[in-house]
Amino acid sequence: MTTDPAFPPFVYLTAADELVGFDVDLITEVARRLGLKVYFAYIPFDGLMATLEASTADAAVDAITITAQRDRVIDFSRPHFKSGLAIAVRRDETRISTLQDLAGKKNCG
Repeated sequence: MTTDPAFPPFVYLTAADELVGFDVDLITEVARRLGLKVYFAYIPFDGLMATLEASTADAAVDAITITAQRDRVIDFSRPHFKSGLAIAVRRDETRISTLQDLAGKKNCG
């Protein structure tokens, strides 16, 4: 099982380097019910799809958005969490009110 432990509360490392989070608990319980052992390998998010395509991992768990391109090469489960994106601006910000107003802007983090 591969994951990038940088997405709390789903997958992250504690100060003691223990892998924890909702996805970790979910996969651990699924493996327990199936009588399987699960081993987690930490890799950067950008490498998750490549490990699956190269068959160097049996599965990946992370905040992986299902896109048409990814769906052509990866066998996804049904999503267990639906997320969305939001843009927050200061209350007094008047230059940004539509998605098009973000053209050419860079993130601050």
